[in-house]
Amino acid sequence: MLDLVVAGAGPAGLELAFRCQNKMNVAVVEEHKRIGEPNHCSGLVSRNIDGIAKPPRDCVEHRVRGALLHSPGGHTIELKKRGFAAYVIDRQSFDNSLAERLNCRLLMGSKLERVAFGGGSVSLTAGRKNIECCVIAGADGANSFVAKSLGVGPKEKIPGIIAIARESNASEFVELFFDKRLTDCFLWKIPRGETTEYGMWGSGSRFDVLEKFFKIKNKKYARRSGVIPLGPPKTYFNRAILVGDAAGQCKPWTGGGVVYGMTCARIAADVLTKADGFSEQSLRGYEVRWKRAIGKQIGAGMFARCLLARLSNRQLDAFMATARWLRLLNRLDMDFLVKK
Repeated sequence: MLDLVVAGAGPAGLELAFRCQNKMNVAVVEEHKRIGEPNHCSGLVSRNIDGIAKPPRDCVEHRVRGALLHSPGGHTIELKKRGFAAYVIDRQSFDNSLAERLNCRLLMGSKLERVAFGGGSVSLTAGRKNIECCVIAGADGANSFVAKSLGVGPKEKIPGIIAIARESNASEFVELFFDKRLTDCFLWKIPRGETTEYGMWGSGSRFDVLEKFFKIKNKKYARRSGVIPLGPPKTYFNRAILVGDAAGQCKPWTGGGVVYGMTCARIAADVLTKADGFSEQSLRGYEVRWKRAIGKQIGAGMFARCLLARLSNRQLDAFMATARWLRLLNRLDMDFLVKK
């Protein structure tokens, strides 16, 4: 019997398995046949990732210094760091670099079909394999099968779409466009060096809207889409925890989750490798600790998201004009809205 099964081979699941593999008998089960597929993520990651797992050079497509925020009425706020602020990475290459560190079992093409708790263990079926373990970690994304088996889920799931066009773009800035007539979140343009990424998330996210806004209707581009989970549910149970997107550990103001998910994976690994059994009470410390690390940020982000959803275009213009004048937003970190 295995000590730990990690469901999902994304950044959070791979980081968790890596941190546990020398102290526990671990296996990772992943429904897809290749690491990093399908790719739903833009791959814009702040420099905070360096403190967790610095992206190898061959994963980095570009670097940006900051962002340009465009209001509905044409106000623009420039947010700029002295050095570079974020990487634009190839997520599939990055995920593969994380998988290469593993010396535990990695079961690809093994979709979870059953998770049952009882008898002092967890029984699961992944693909055609029946597996038993002491504890399971659900790191299987926004539509987590493990979370559904536990009867929980995020407060909301926000649709997002991406178009990757073969247009070279070496700009130092990501661009964000706010217009409540199109979406209650925002649209974006990310320079990827050899390509350009156009994206949109929130209600109303459709490729025909994206094409019209960025004037790319007649251009060839690769399509990506997915959902972003916001509002974490309970994340610890008897013989189970949730990590990463499965736990709703995403930034409510951008939808990014790599830094948060990997941060929480480290906390989860520490709790699991030191746990005296895997009862619900013994795993409670995981949620206490991850909320201490990023809970305040998620709470502030959920408030900011609710505020943005209620503002009209006219109010957005007024806010951004004031923020530009006072230089309010230049002090913000991509991952941490409020002081830790």
